Amino acid sequence: MAEDAARSLSEGQTPQSVLPSNVIDLGKSLAPYMIIFDETGQPLASSVQLEGSTPLVPTGVFDSVRQEGEKRFTWQPKTGVRSAVVVTHYGGTHLGFVLAGRSLREVEKRDDQLLQLVGLAWLCALLGSTIVAGGIFLILLKLSQTKPD
Repeated sequence: MAEDAARSLSEGQTPQSVLPSNVIDLGKSLAPYMIIFDETGQPLASSVQLEGSTPLVPTGVFDSVRQEGEKRFTWQPKTGVRSAVVVTHYGGTHLGFVLAGRSLREVEKRDDQLLQLVGLAWLCALLGSTIVAGGIFLILLKLSQTKPD
């Protein structure tokens, strides 16, 4: 998404023309989104809002993208709101950056469910091991108490 938008912007399309058609609320929606920034890191166009305004990434991200060309990271613009994002640089007559992202809410729910499942499996294994060890102990105890004839 970010690379396609960066290519379109490099070819002269306007920031608004490469964005998804609807604006989403980052705190509520799972839909993908984009933010187009100018070379100084100021937003030019956005398909996402958080509490009524376009969320901003730390300026150090843009410095890193200038050097590396692209940056992938998880971003938490507000407590409880996390996204997986890609930021890429674009050239052409106007330089800037494209951020494309998507909420991690469902991924985090699945991670929590997996953690619970692993915890349950661990408890079952612990209980099973205790039962087997106890059974072996009782058998050995019984064998040691029986006297040979």
